[in-house]
Order: sequence, then C-alpha cells, then structure tokens
Amino acid sequence: MAIHKRIKNEEEEIGLSTVPPRSSPSSTSHRTLECTLFGTRACKLVSGTVFRWSTQQTEVFRAYILAKYPNHKGCDLGPLLKALDLDGYEDMKTDNDESVYHLIVTKVKRKIAATEKFMVIDQSSTKKKLVRAPILH
Repeated sequence: MAIHKRIKNEEEEIGLSTVPPRSSPSSTSHRTLECTLFGTRACKLVSGTVFRWSTQQTEVFRAYILAKYPNHKGCDLGPLLKALDLDGYEDMKTDNDESVYHLIVTKVKRKIAATEKFMVIDQSSTKKKLVRAPILH
C-alpha cells in the first residue's frame, strides 16, 4: 500500500495524474508475452522495433521532463512507464532472450532525450528551467 501511495504522489508531482485513464488497467498480472507493444507482440520485440509515440504520449514525456528537470535523468521511470501503459514487463524475455523491460526502458530514455532537445530553457529566471515550446509539425 505504501508503494502505491508513493507512486500516486510521484504521478501527481510530475503531472501524470492528469493523463486520461488508459483503456485497460495495466498490471504485471495482466501482462503476457502475447501483449502488443506498438504493433509487435512482446515476445517478438527487438531493439529495432519502432515505437511510434502518440501526441498524448509525447505530452506525458514533456510533463515528466518539466516536473523533474534538471534531475530527470536519474529519476525512477516507474510512474512514467505506468502513465505510458508500458509497465508490467519486468520479468519477461523475448524469443531472443532479451529483457522486454530493458528494451522498453531504452526506447523511453531515447524519447526523453529527443523530447528534451525540442524544449526551451528559460534563461530569464535565476534558476534555469525548461518551459514548454510549441510543437513544430
């Protein structure tokens, strides 16, 4: 119960509690190797699998970065994975004996870095901070 409360507090802190609920609840007990991630079954996931992030998911990344900047690189990704509906794969291996969780985390970290590049640092205050920049299409 304490872990659930800590995760809920972290979600509220980084603004992830405002993300609309997912269509299906995520839980380790509901995850199998047959679950689909970006059109690919978890058991078939490889590092070359392309994750095409939705606009809503990109906003979740932006909220995470804004809430945690500048220390977001060392933060627990658990609340972010949950908000993206990518949690629950910790103990699963692909057909190639790769960790599904580690493949997901690698993709998420790359998306954090790519998203941060397109955000603006507010130089007007004494403390540097990120602010939302318009999404360029």
